[in-house]
Amino acid sequence: GLAGYVLDNWWGILAPRGVPRDVVVKLNAEIVNILAEPDVKAKFDQTGNFAVTDTPEDFAALVGRWWSPEAGVTYDFLDEKGELKGAMGGAPMGGNLDLRGGRLVTPPGGMGEVSVDPAAAQDGEITVSFGGRTFACRKVESAEKPDPAFAAAIEGRYACADAGGTVSIRLRDDKLGARFSDTFGCVDVRVTQLGESLAVTGMSRAGSPHFATLAFNIADGRANGFTLNSPRTRGLAFERA
Repeated sequence: GLAGYVLDNWWGILAPRGVPRDVVVKLNAEIVNILAEPDVKAKFDQTGNFAVTDTPEDFAALVGRWWSPEAGVTYDFLDEKGELKGAMGGAPMGGNLDLRGGRLVTPPGGMGEVSVDPAAAQDGEITVSFGGRTFACRKVESAEKPDPAFAAAIEGRYACADAGGTVSIRLRDDKLGARFSDTFGCVDVRVTQLGESLAVTGMSRAGSPHFATLAFNIADGRANGFTLNSPRTRGLAFERA
């Protein structure tokens, strides 16, 4: 091998959506038993691999979107046709995950390495390490349609002095949308509520990617501003214009 480098990879086994619960439990039990067989363990040892087993609940609990108030961004674990992938900031496609000492790790790529401890995922909490810091994350769910009070609080126009741009947020037909504008033009994107003061943007109407987390400062039923964080842009402060 190449001195000073370690190449990790891992695999999970996922069943199609809708498989009966008893079938999933039986498959899990049979796979765990097979991996515990001495000859199977010996084969793994010969190739430098080892088997780590868990329950269907452990695996399923990790899939979803996780929010860190301290980091200001979401970390997402996606089921991509039966393969678990990691993403950041609401991106619909994720990267591969390696298993290192009980932690799941995304390759560095263009944004740096993200390491996840999924031990407490069933309790709705995980820890994520990125950029030399570790953050506590809680699981959040996307709302099918925004809460009326939330939509009323965040509707309006906002400006960011650092970015030299504005954002106009509007509710139409029970759907939130935002128009981001600057000297280079504008882009219209959908906005999805994640919590009482949290939302994410998604694909633009033109089909181009625009993934960011918007953490709103709401007081007395009105948002005074929000902080925008994306995989590549952090800490942009927008104030109500």
